[in-house]
Parts: sequence; C-alpha cells; structure tokens
Amino acid sequence: MDRLERIFQEARRRNVRVVLPEGHDPRIAAAASRLQSERLARPILLGGPEHIAAAAAAAGVDLAGIEQRDPSDNPRLEAYVAAYSASRRLVAGVSSASRCSTPG
Repeated sequence: MDRLERIFQEARRRNVRVVLPEGHDPRIAAAASRLQSERLARPILLGGPEHIAAAAAAAGVDLAGIEQRDPSDNPRLEAYVAAYSASRRLVAGVSSASRCSTPG
C-alpha cells in the first residue's frame, strides 16, 4: 500500500465531517461529491440552495446525500459573525452587506 492510499484509509477510518464554505463554486461541489463517493469524509456544503444546485450542474455532479446548509437561514448567524470579527480583530462598523459579499 502506498503512502497516499494509507492516508485515504485513515480518512475513511476517521469518518470526519468537512465543512466547505464555498458551495457556489463548481470545483467545491465536485470535491464534495468525490469526498462522499470515495468515503473520505462527510462533506457539508455551505451556501444558498440555488447557488449550490447551479455549482453542481456546472460541475456535472450529483450532490444527493450531501448535507447542505444555508448560513443566511441560521438564527445564530449574527453571533457567528461577531465571534469571527472579534477573532480577526476587525474594525467596528462592518456592515452586514460587506460580510456576505460572495454568492451563496
């Protein structure tokens, strides 16, 4: 067994979750599909449902069985933003619009 196969076997054994925040990107949709199909991880795609669906279509992959979450629907979004901002030492006054500048 080569080194890469040992890494894959360990990943399968651990069965970890991987959160992929760029659900609108076709490359990320393809990666999520591969992670699931090869049982390397349990991916969670973040983004708006329409953006994730468009990314999957563009990548030519099926995301059936892959967990998808829309952060804009999360009631704890503001708390997450505050915690992230504090950890990044962002200046006060960052608007809600500037936080979510990417699609999804």
